[in-house]
Amino acid sequence: MHDIAPANFAFTLLNIGAAASSGSLAAAFGSVVVTGTGSLLDIGLNPIYLGANGGTGSMTVSQGGSVHAATFNSSIQNSNRHWPHG
Repeated sequence: MHDIAPANFAFTLLNIGAAASSGSLAAAFGSVVVTGTGSLLDIGLNPIYLGANGGTGSMTVSQGGSVHAATFNSSIQNSNRHWPHG
């Protein structure tokens, strides 16, 4: 996936398992796998929420895959991340 939208920190471009339980509904669960040489999840300078707000999210990046995204809160980690780390 390659997103060309301009950076927008007012909303999350990609939510993975990012919601708490509500009433009889269970909390969200999501999983993303980016694997294989040349596999790329690129949402530019837009953020990914992974397992936020009581949900559970996981991301596996392996065997030459990579992810490029920004984060909401640069005090938590670098404001622009690229996986795998070199």
